[in-house]
Amino acid sequence: MNPAIQELVKKFLDLELHAARGGREVRRVLLEELEKTIGLEDSTAEDLLESVKTMVIDLLPALPPYAPPLRSINDFLIVVEKAAVSGKSAAETLCSLKFTAKGTADTQNIAQKVADSLLSNMSSPLILYTHTLSETVLNAILLIHAQGMVERVYVTESRPNIDGHETARRLSSAGLSTFLTIDAAMPAAISASDRMLTGAEAIGPSGEVIGKVGAFSAAVLCRLFGKPITVVADTSKILPIPLKYLELSLMRAEDIEPAEDSNLWQPFGSFFDITPCDYFEFYATERGLWSIADVDAEIKQIPISLWLEELMGANKGE
Repeated sequence: MNPAIQELVKKFLDLELHAARGGREVRRVLLEELEKTIGLEDSTAEDLLESVKTMVIDLLPALPPYAPPLRSINDFLIVVEKAAVSGKSAAETLCSLKFTAKGTADTQNIAQKVADSLLSNMSSPLILYTHTLSETVLNAILLIHAQGMVERVYVTESRPNIDGHETARRLSSAGLSTFLTIDAAMPAAISASDRMLTGAEAIGPSGEVIGKVGAFSAAVLCRLFGKPITVVADTSKILPIPLKYLELSLMRAEDIEPAEDSNLWQPFGSFFDITPCDYFEFYATERGLWSIADVDAEIKQIPISLWLEELMGANKGE
């Protein structure tokens, strides 16, 4: 396996990269490796395509269910597949890929636009609930708090890596009244809130959302208590490939305490779960408040590498 891909595989398996950063890292590594391994004078787009496919085959099994890395892979494949069909040289194709890789958006600008979408649906300060750590949700809450539209926030800690603690720390550091509790107290936290804001690792073709484990439980409780849920995610999280093809990163024995007696039992469950679209009121994106129909329309605009979709389906035995 290519050493750079091997290092990236390890980072994904250890869940060191969140979704957005994972997408940036995939773009960077693929581009750097293609530049190093292809002799520009004699190579064609077909040669580049074979190199990309080899790296993707090695990388794909390690990917958590994040949309941005898969969108990066899909974007690269679309560019190289088109170049191969039109007979472009490797040099021309690399120029096109560099242009694609440069299309990284201004994260601060996106965060502000997502917050503006939320503000368009708010008429008074709200008591919010959120689960785990989502940079998009966190930034949105901080920005709408700066407009005086957040009264307080309830956060569940989100085991096994308790990254809700980081959410609570950063919200409280910004002067926001923040309450942190254990996952088992989710019913009380939700019942005390006006609305849930949830992030997304990926938004699928039917509007369903992959989130950190516990997000689906929270959605069920929100329905029980009559609390609306807004998905807070930029459009890079929209994935045209069926979410059933993604791996949900299984729990390991060391993720479940106590690990000392792990010879007596088997670990069960995943780091992530999937919430159907009918639990959500809106999707707050950098392009406004979207409905499921808007998500569906966006997905129809995204070209898909049929090779990638077939590979992911084959990996799932379909």
